[in-house]
Amino acid sequence: MHHYHNLSVHSVLDAKNRARMKMIELLLGIVSMSCNGIAVLLIKKGLDSGRGQSIRSRFQYLYTIKQLFSNKFWFSGGFLLVIGWLFRFIAVSIADLSYIRMIFVLHLLIVVIGSRIWLKERTSRSLLLSTTVMLAGLLFLSLSPPLTRNAEGNPWIYLAFLIPLTLSGIGSFIISLILKKIQKFIFGICSAIFYALGVITQGFFAVNILKVENLFDIGYYLVLLSQPILYLILIFALLGFLFSNLMLYKFQISVGYSFAYPFSEIIVLFGSIIIFGDDISIVSNSFRFIGILCIFVGLLFIIVKYRNELSLIGQPHVHGEGIHSCEKA
Repeated sequence: MHHYHNLSVHSVLDAKNRARMKMIELLLGIVSMSCNGIAVLLIKKGLDSGRGQSIRSRFQYLYTIKQLFSNKFWFSGGFLLVIGWLFRFIAVSIADLSYIRMIFVLHLLIVVIGSRIWLKERTSRSLLLSTTVMLAGLLFLSLSPPLTRNAEGNPWIYLAFLIPLTLSGIGSFIISLILKKIQKFIFGICSAIFYALGVITQGFFAVNILKVENLFDIGYYLVLLSQPILYLILIFALLGFLFSNLMLYKFQISVGYSFAYPFSEIIVLFGSIIIFGDDISIVSNSFRFIGILCIFVGLLFIIVKYRNELSLIGQPHVHGEGIHSCEKA
């Protein structure tokens, strides 16, 4: 009887610990999702409301360092983006990747709704419908059989995936300097590629290198600083951030981000299939098939419907004075 009582107590304690851990994972996911969504809006606001004239050079979409960091919206957005990445890094280190992903994709709603309410962008019903379809697709991907921490990524396959995708991102940037009529569209592709590379590398790091049991040991983080892959994550994150700024400069965020983010998630999906051997069977993983179909339908609609805006050069969508305002003759 006494033995049975001890087992019951342990079961209750285990159940409470699991519930507490699930709550921590949920909070980490919500904070990461909220920070990322608000950060994108703040960065776009900073790009629209900065003072001064546009830079007249082939890199006219870049601010000077002083202009960037003196803009309170842009700086706050960048800071929140870092906080969001840190929370997501911790979340995917202790939780199921698909569970955190399911929460994180909801930041697309914050971006689209915030662009309409706060940034006063004109958001058509067709854009809202296509974004809703893609969001449903992202949620279906998250509901598919999860990639867990038990999966092991092959480092050679990871490199075989990493190198050509990195070269394609660099090649796309070079093309953007030549084909300026589709420059913003290519900037969106570059942003999606490097963001996806950062997420895939972060997942590979969490699965193969990070030790969950040492996360609460401060000294362990000093050991992690010696890992080259950690700096690779940082480089990809910075490149994704840079090309996001280039895409969003003088550009409608609800269109650009609704194209770039789902596209990056498709790249992440194929990365998880190739590197981690994730399930691609339509029969055993129908949610994944439905999710991919929804995202491709939404992406195709946006590209066709907003092809002129995706290649638009020179005319801002937000009226009024700002760093991108047209100079008076």
